[in-house]
Formats: sequence, structure tokens, C-alpha cells
Amino acid sequence: MTRRRALGTSPFGKRAEAAGLCLCVAALLFASGGLTGLNARPVRPCVEALIEKRGPNTYRTPDADITIHRTLVPVSVVCEFDGDTRVELVSPWVNPLLSLSLLGAASCAAGTVRAAQARRTARRAGYPAF
Repeated sequence: MTRRRALGTSPFGKRAEAAGLCLCVAALLFASGGLTGLNARPVRPCVEALIEKRGPNTYRTPDADITIHRTLVPVSVVCEFDGDTRVELVSPWVNPLLSLSLLGAASCAAGTVRAAQARRTARRAGYPAF
């Protein structure tokens, strides 16, 4: 019985697997940022973040004065309270890592295309494929 190796051995395979890994990391980061603040009561994470930021006796008014703004690009969940108080629920490291992983996926995909072209050129010239 033969087993396939876990990682590609050709330059084409290595770059394709690296691009897939970068896309998986980007999907996890996007999901973790997008799902931040989801709860059975939508204002509960906002109140908890405000209490963590300002102290335990900060917020004692009804839920009606909280506005939640969500954006997908950049991933952001902002809670706005009366009195111009804003609390960001998404961690500050999510968006930079998301952009780096997408950039890595794009560069690995470009390397995959270059490796495939080099492989095709080598086959046409009569050299063994690598």
C-alpha cells in the first residue's frame, strides 16, 4: 500500500499548498472577527466591553441607547453609547493579520502560476518535468 506525502514535493505543489494554508488562515480570521459580539442579547458584549474599559459602575441605563455598527471590510464591530463613547469589539490584530494572509495567498498563487509555466516550458523543451 502506498501513501501520499503530506506536503507537495514539486515547486508547484508547495506553492499551491501554501496558498491554501494562507486562505484557511484568512477564513479563520475573518470568521473570528465577524462573529465577535454575537450573543443571545446583542448588547451584552458591548456592555461587558464598556465595563472592562471604564470600570464596574460605568453603565446603568437601558439597552435602547446602544447602537451597533458592523462592517465586513475592514472587519469591525463598534458599539456606540450616548455621550460619544465608542467601543471596538474586534481585536486590533485581526485586520492586519487578515490582510497579510490574503497577501500571502495571492503571492503563493502567483508563484504557483509561474511554477506551472516553467513546468510546461520544460516539458516542451524536452527536459524532464520537476
